[in-house]
Amino acid sequence: MVLRRCGADSATKTTAVSSPLQDPPTTSRNPCKVFCGILIRLILGVILFCVAVIARWMVPMTYSMVRLHYTSVTFRRDLLDSYRKQAPKPPNTPNTPNTTPQTRLETTLECDSPLEIWRVHSFMSEAEVDYVIEAYTHLLHVCTLPSMENFLGQDCSELTFNIFKENDELLWKINERMDAIVTDRFLVKKPNDDDEGPEFQIRHYREGVGFPAHHDRLDQYAMPLTFMVYLNDLPDGAGGETIFPQCRHDGKRGKKLTPRKGDLVIWSTCHPSRYGDLNPGSDHIAAPIKRAGSEKFILNKFYTVEEVSLRSCVNGLFKGISNVLQSGVGVTFELCPSNNTLLIRSVLNIKMVSFVAKPVYCLTPPMR
Repeated sequence: MVLRRCGADSATKTTAVSSPLQDPPTTSRNPCKVFCGILIRLILGVILFCVAVIARWMVPMTYSMVRLHYTSVTFRRDLLDSYRKQAPKPPNTPNTPNTTPQTRLETTLECDSPLEIWRVHSFMSEAEVDYVIEAYTHLLHVCTLPSMENFLGQDCSELTFNIFKENDELLWKINERMDAIVTDRFLVKKPNDDDEGPEFQIRHYREGVGFPAHHDRLDQYAMPLTFMVYLNDLPDGAGGETIFPQCRHDGKRGKKLTPRKGDLVIWSTCHPSRYGDLNPGSDHIAAPIKRAGSEKFILNKFYTVEEVSLRSCVNGLFKGISNVLQSGVGVTFELCPSNNTLLIRSVLNIKMVSFVAKPVYCLTPPMR
């Protein structure tokens, strides 16, 4: 016989069953959490925007470099074959580096801060220039400049690339003609790195685009030599001139160089008497293109600063120094104990006599 407490089951049932009309419990929202959520969303939005901007800049450049690698392997053989059939023989060849006819330099320009600018007329033939334009300008991408205008695509476009003899024989010959000028006029050049090959840069300026005043540098170092070839003509008044505002020429302040197809312009960013220091007079401007429908292409090659330890080059140098001093060619030497280097300064058109062949290749003196 089972005994049950009266009302126990009914009490349990009453507790277990809830009314369907009962309101859910209400909770108050924390204002601090709401603010943090909004702040996190804003931060994520800014990050996504920055990623999108960087991607817009990087993707075309990466794509261009991939195409450049493919092009450097095939080197546009169709264009090169066409050039070989139609173009005249280049003015100079690597086997006979006769730089005298093609490196007739214009009168040195007088500047507030000592600066010399040289111009080589028709350094590249018209066919050579046309080949470079056809072979490489389709790979141009937005200039890698630290400015918002660059990210927005409002600046110039450029391409920096290395070449090898087996990949582009024509541009290799142009490179050797440039090197011949360096060794013939400016005395010393370090051999090319076989693993990397010489480096060139092509720049393109369209209507309304120029480049503000600047000095050619590599990191904090002034550039010993800049070689710049104009790849197209621009008529007077169309803009696009290379302006050296510190120069005085014909009694006027500032010197404008009008682009002429195939012409080479050479200058140094180094101070002529203080090696490694920046020459303030070497700042230059690329004037904006004024004429509608006009554009400007240039080919650059930069020769960078090289400093060599005195310990590695001392053997044979002093013999060369004595020979140079005896010849009276106007070459000066300076020993810098602080960084253990030997600095050589030289004058244009003077060749060093006995130690050009071996020890000098590891020294790069500034140009005077």
